[in-house]
Amino acid sequence: MADSLPDHEFNRLKVLASYNILDTLPQEEYDSITQLAARICQTPISLISLVDEHRQWFKSAHGMTVRQTPREHALCAHAIQTPDQVMEVHDARQDQRFAHSPLITGNPHVVFYAGTPLVDADGLALGTLCVIDHQPRHLTAEQTETLQALGRQVVAQIQLHRSQALLQAANDQLMLLNEELQLRGQTEQHLQHLLVQEKEVGERKVQLMAMVSHEFRTPLTTIQLSVELARLYLTDQVETWKSRVSRQLTTIEEQVHKFTDLLADVLLVGQMDAGKLTFSPQPCDARAFVEELIETVFGGQLKGRSIQVREQGTPRPVAIDKKLLILN
Repeated sequence: MADSLPDHEFNRLKVLASYNILDTLPQEEYDSITQLAARICQTPISLISLVDEHRQWFKSAHGMTVRQTPREHALCAHAIQTPDQVMEVHDARQDQRFAHSPLITGNPHVVFYAGTPLVDADGLALGTLCVIDHQPRHLTAEQTETLQALGRQVVAQIQLHRSQALLQAANDQLMLLNEELQLRGQTEQHLQHLLVQEKEVGERKVQLMAMVSHEFRTPLTTIQLSVELARLYLTDQVETWKSRVSRQLTTIEEQVHKFTDLLADVLLVGQMDAGKLTFSPQPCDARAFVEELIETVFGGQLKGRSIQVREQGTPRPVAIDKKLLILN
């Protein structure tokens, strides 16, 4: 059986595909409708048939195990061409359109057929809700009306499932959008944190420059005074001045060492800001280091007070980076 396709077939197939129902698993909602249709119409077979380009596929098949048949043999392919009425074939063996179809001459041995088109909101017939019998018969007016009502329920289910799928897709999109917004929020927070860090680094640099300026000025002043005194002492040939010159040179040497240490600290801070700071631990006597640190930080400033250092257990060398600890 070969039938010409309707002019609107391209749009019909496109709309049918948009429902995403073809080749889906059986669902109780549809199976309940075919069972009810078979019971009301008193037929052994009832199908929800969706007519695709080359086949009719059964979303629900009551009384049959086959899930699809070729479109060219399908009575439903004829039924969808008159979407506003039920197509009823009382005896397909006597109908020239279907008499030689394998569905009539062979399994499932269709004799009686009645199908109501499944028409969507755009007036396109997606398929049919049909009932089949192996013997000739007629539907009553009440059975026909009920079959049409059940067909409308099938369409409502199809449209409901598509709406739910679209809603789920929209919800998924909203979740993705929410995740993106959260990610952007986290990125903004991270940028704000970086800005705060940058501001803190800038403030530390200003403080460091102020401290360095002050600290550099002190040893430089001391060096300058010591040099001037040394020059005065050197102009006098008295032997007793030699010891004084020696003391001034010692003072100069100490201040130069202090000046060198300050420069090393500045370089260390620069490496820290650039992310190039290296950690070079060396074995060290912890107690001796703490005492040295106290003397460096508080030397001459305790004003009669004292700092006591206590240790527990057996003293042993520890691996530390003295430069980093002194800087902090």
